[in-house]
Amino acid sequence: MASIAYENQLLGAFIYALGYEGGRKGRTLPVNLFQQTPLDRSLGDVVLGAQRCMAIEFKRRQADIRGERKKWKSGFPEALMDISDWRNTSLLGHFICFGEHAATRVNLYFAQYLSAFELDGKADSFSASDLIKLLTREISPDKGPSWGVPPQVLLTYLEHIRTFRVGDSDGSGGHAATWLTVSAVDGQFQLLAAPSLDALLERDATTYANEQGTSAQETDDEHDTPSPGF
Repeated sequence: MASIAYENQLLGAFIYALGYEGGRKGRTLPVNLFQQTPLDRSLGDVVLGAQRCMAIEFKRRQADIRGERKKWKSGFPEALMDISDWRNTSLLGHFICFGEHAATRVNLYFAQYLSAFELDGKADSFSASDLIKLLTREISPDKGPSWGVPPQVLLTYLEHIRTFRVGDSDGSGGHAATWLTVSAVDGQFQLLAAPSLDALLERDATTYANEQGTSAQETDDEHDTPSPGF
């Protein structure tokens, strides 16, 4: 009997599906994968989002969620629940993904990270398809999204909970993150890099504005240039 899919396979499939749906809707999100790097202990497997961000841990199956408890010192979930700001940040911006495996398919589900500390590791979950639709949905200006937190809020939260991590409190291994996003410039894809999420979003917005200006100028030039034969 074949082994079930590994968690990095599930992560790759999720990122592919997110990119596909985002491209179809014309909405893109920076996705930074830190799994199996020195930063995965402090930032999680993947951090995604722009003005609203979330950190996600991936697990092979739901039964593996309870293993997350071993990563943290005693009292970790209680410490989060006791402070409303940390609790709200966790509930909106920290998630865990797991696979439900069958013979010919795998279903992906998401749950709030704090669910790992519920009795028997049971989690109220929702499908990856629902999350992808939520992430790529146009955000109404008069109604905030029901997921994610501002970039600096998420990073401050992750820095705070690192102090509860079993073992080396410096989970980054002394490494600072470089943040990336994909941008289309002159019809070509390029990776934009920045030392922080906020700086990355600023660079991405500037690049987008410049690209829009270039496109508008090209359109004006086309209108100003007589067609051959006229």
